[in-house]
Amino acid sequence: MLMVTERLKFGAALVKYGLIDEGTLKKALALQKKTGESLGYILVKNGFVSQSDLIRFLEDKLGVNHAKLDNWMVDEDVLKLLSEDFCRKYKVFPLMRVGNTLNLAMVDPFDTFVKETVEDMTGCIVKPLVTTISELERAINKYYASSGDRASYKEEGSRSSILGVKLDNKDYEVNDAPIVQLVDRIIKNAIKDEASDIHIEPDEKVLRVRYRLDGVLHEVLSLSKNLEAPVVSRIKIMSDIDIAEKRVPQDGRIMYELDGRKIDLRVSTFPTVDGEKVVIRILDKSKMVMKLEDLGFTPTVLERFNKVIRYPNGIILVTGPTGSGKSTTLYAALQKINSIDKNIVTIEDPVEYKIPLVNQSQVNPKAGYNFASGLRSILRQDPDVIMVGEIRDYETAEIAIRAALTGHLVFSTLHTNDAASAVTRLIDMGVEPFLVASSVVAIMAQRLVRKVCPHCKEEVKLSPKMLEQIKTVLPPNVDVSSLTFYRGRGCEICKGTGYLGRTCINELLIPDEKIREMIVDKVPATKIKLYARQKGMLTLREDGLLKVVEGTTTIEEVMRVTQRDED
Repeated sequence: MLMVTERLKFGAALVKYGLIDEGTLKKALALQKKTGESLGYILVKNGFVSQSDLIRFLEDKLGVNHAKLDNWMVDEDVLKLLSEDFCRKYKVFPLMRVGNTLNLAMVDPFDTFVKETVEDMTGCIVKPLVTTISELERAINKYYASSGDRASYKEEGSRSSILGVKLDNKDYEVNDAPIVQLVDRIIKNAIKDEASDIHIEPDEKVLRVRYRLDGVLHEVLSLSKNLEAPVVSRIKIMSDIDIAEKRVPQDGRIMYELDGRKIDLRVSTFPTVDGEKVVIRILDKSKMVMKLEDLGFTPTVLERFNKVIRYPNGIILVTGPTGSGKSTTLYAALQKINSIDKNIVTIEDPVEYKIPLVNQSQVNPKAGYNFASGLRSILRQDPDVIMVGEIRDYETAEIAIRAALTGHLVFSTLHTNDAASAVTRLIDMGVEPFLVASSVVAIMAQRLVRKVCPHCKEEVKLSPKMLEQIKTVLPPNVDVSSLTFYRGRGCEICKGTGYLGRTCINELLIPDEKIREMIVDKVPATKIKLYARQKGMLTLREDGLLKVVEGTTTIEEVMRVTQRDED
């Protein structure tokens, strides 16, 4: 989000030029999260830096001019662009309008949130200048008092007027322009930040907006509670959901267009004690399907997986929780084997990306078209390769496995923690063990870990306990103390997280004759996994630790995503 990026850039510059240290910046950012006030205002108000030093820094180092408001002659027509309450709350003052450019005095000229809000309210391009708090207050008292402009509304809530919405206690209509603009801005910002999901969550006192970035949720807005009903209703209207029904969960869909790109938004509402929660999954169909080589597989895993996806028949399963990149891996595999001489047919929920030459179909439960019925129809389409989005029940599992046994290569996914557990899951569904043993040619468990940000990458020392973990994946002759490990310090590009982008870690199980016998004998998954490890299979954690050694990710990140699987 731009607001986060700008404040971190401003803060980093202050540290770089010695006005504050890292500890002070962290304190100020923590206070900003609580109060919603701008970073510059917090630094001055709390005595972290003097107003004069800050202004001198902005002028000399960042080229922001100081507007000495006591010496300005202000055009009263410009005052009408912003209300007195708005100026007091956000520490700004309109000075002069030249064409479509508005000169705006700001206590914190790097507060992008306020700049964008003023631009939305006025239709002008904002040129920020810096001023002092005392100068600002004198100007507001002088000019707004003389103009007789006393705002008829009261704005409430930290940064809740993101688009200039006047937040008094009135009831907003869902099609009011500010509500339409607000929802549109929330969606646009999420897409630009490459978020995978938007969470709009009612609380007792506020409406919270969070984005899932690189698999982790980040709060980006805290809106006034009185915006809850119109915002949720607006999203319901856009996604063709019953606006009057608030007692049960509902699902909908929005086809959204941004900069010529068509983006599929999957909307889910859920009733809570504080109101309806909305989650929007973002599927950008304009994105290209990634290549297998770009997903982050270790060379050994890539070589073995490349081999099995070219088998003439059998079933290949990719397992893991929601959001672990299973669909991306399957798409990349289909892309790899895709050719004019193959008939590849899929049944998905939903179709996330379109692949040329591949016949892709989407389930429609309301019409009775599910994975099982779709798979039956696919078998009558003379397929060579079939992809089933997910095996959820016995019927789908049995049809998929029998298809694999009758000369088809079948790809699908399961929700299991590790590779070996996929075998027991199929058996628990009711599939005969001998059918599982005969049909399954590969199972790949997968997780996504965040990558160290290359822009703020720095060396880090690991604790003795962590070094012991690293030793488990290294050859005996490698001295772990000679290795260099990295973390991200946090910068404006990675939004202070220290991570940028994600890569996969994998656990690839390819059954041999012994494992097939174990499956038929219903041997527990733990024993199958132990045997596979003895034969050279890397577990999810071991594969992740190798990526720590490579400098791709951090050991904390690997532990976070593999905690349940290994401990």
